[in-house]
Amino acid sequence: LAAAQRRGEALEALAKTRQQVLEQKSKEVDTLKAEIARLADVEARARRLEQVNTDLWDSSRELEQQQGRLVAELDRRDKEAELSDRLCRDGAKPAKIPRLDDRSPGAVAERAAGDAAVRMQGAASEESAAIV
Repeated sequence: LAAAQRRGEALEALAKTRQQVLEQKSKEVDTLKAEIARLADVEARARRLEQVNTDLWDSSRELEQQQGRLVAELDRRDKEAELSDRLCRDGAKPAKIPRLDDRSPGAVAERAAGDAAVRMQGAASEESAAIV
């Protein structure tokens, strides 16, 4: 009888220990689940930031191209104005300089030619940079 009682006490102690281990592992599982959820949020934010970064790079590139076109347009207008001034001094009629918002076929063609020149200049710059 005493041996059976000791065996019962040992089994109770073993069950209690196993219950404590089970509770500890359950807490660890809950902690890991919370960490997984936090990491999923961090990954989602990182993906959003990567997309924002890509959008910013694209916008920056577009703005640089637009700036190049506008600089080319201003240079063209400066040259035309200089020529017009010279012609006026010589008594000739000044040339008409198309406005940026002019939609006439001639003005559109002139701007397209200026844009093409800017692209060619940019491509040449990229090629020379690649060679270096």
